[in-house]
Amino acid sequence: MRGVGGAGFDTRALVDAVMVPDAYGQIGSDIVAMSRGDVVFWNGLYLEAQMEEFLHRLTRRTSVIAVADALPAELLRGHDDYAGRFDPHIWMVPDLWTHAVRAVQTGLTKSRPDLAGAFALRTDAYLAQIAAVATYARGVLDQVPAQSRVLVTAHDAFGYFGDAYG
Repeated sequence: MRGVGGAGFDTRALVDAVMVPDAYGQIGSDIVAMSRGDVVFWNGLYLEAQMEEFLHRLTRRTSVIAVADALPAELLRGHDDYAGRFDPHIWMVPDLWTHAVRAVQTGLTKSRPDLAGAFALRTDAYLAQIAAVATYARGVLDQVPAQSRVLVTAHDAFGYFGDAYG
């Protein structure tokens, strides 16, 4: 969000890099922070399963945006364990994450239309960084022979990654 909102835009992440978002449940201070926020962004696609009901109720008080909802349905991977649900791990592929970034831009612009131009400039700069990461990833991963591309992981977060990079 800061890549679009800018350094002066007050942001608070409730789930940090070492936490597991799909098992996270909000605590009292999180509820207060989200209730006071001008805009609340979440991934969606059932990633925040423990918080989903609360986030839907919160829409009565403030703007709440599931950024993964910005992806066209044909780009989403079905989820084997949940009928009608999709793999939420869209950030694993830069090209997919650009849709989420645009959703952030739209949400912030609705909240602060007076800053629309600044949001647009920062979004373009951020999307250029994401494009550079995508180009780098493709270049590096293309160097691995197709028959040697094996990914071993303890979590099912790499489906989009595997599809995108073979």
